[in-house]
Amino acid sequence: IKKRTMDQNLFEFSEMKKLWKCLLCCMWITDKMISQEKLPKRFSKLTTLFGTFNEKMKFVKAFFSVVIHEWTGLDNHRQDKYLFLIRMVFRSSVDALNDVDFEDGSVDIFTQTFIEQMLVTDQSAVNITVQYHFCDVYYETGFSLWAYDNS
Repeated sequence: IKKRTMDQNLFEFSEMKKLWKCLLCCMWITDKMISQEKLPKRFSKLTTLFGTFNEKMKFVKAFFSVVIHEWTGLDNHRQDKYLFLIRMVFRSSVDALNDVDFEDGSVDIFTQTFIEQMLVTDQSAVNITVQYHFCDVYYETGFSLWAYDNS
């Protein structure tokens, strides 16, 4: 990813989805607790490899698109590690927004990405567990940022 983005050879959205599908397969076969904690952190840091905020958010959008599509195939024993990955990827997107100092256009892109992916009105598109978890992460992250900024 790093070499390709340095060469200004941008990824198509479909390529990003394929990449996330492969990364999620890696998560699927990870059974040791330490690896289940390390992989989501590493995967979420991949966002930093993209040069522009738009590319970073496209990568995040591809992640949520794949997770939403694949969620119904997950068994209950594996859901926790994917929920942790959702938390880490969301935090990386907030970090990306912070890196561009919450510019007006970037806030709109950020907001639209999550409205389209997680807060859609069609309830059949997103599993309710994922939506509730996302809302929890969104609230927790926003609160911690607000608390940090006001201290």
